[in-house]
Amino acid sequence: MLGRQDIQNAVAFAGEQEAAGCNDNTCLAEVATALSADRLITGTLDLVGGQIFAVLTELDARTITPMGRVEAMLPAQEDLLVAGIRKLAQDLFVNRTQRAATTTTRAPES
Repeated sequence: MLGRQDIQNAVAFAGEQEAAGCNDNTCLAEVATALSADRLITGTLDLVGGQIFAVLTELDARTITPMGRVEAMLPAQEDLLVAGIRKLAQDLFVNRTQRAATTTTRAPES
């Protein structure tokens, strides 16, 4: 479990990387390594016609391979936007749990 100081250190590290012009997948992997993380969640928010298009992506921290993705059009109103992002994060976690269950219970092919 990460403590507040661990997260502050990681944010500072990420800020230093960004300031140095490092914003590609290699840098994401370095941040994940600094946090000893197995997975990363990245996201984007784009304003589209008065609404926010939100995307959350789960990445394998070592390979930066996408493991899951959720997206939604959300209201631009702050409280509704925050609630929508929370829901997306929950959906991403539920999807991951379902993928893991499917992978572990799949019958061997003959």
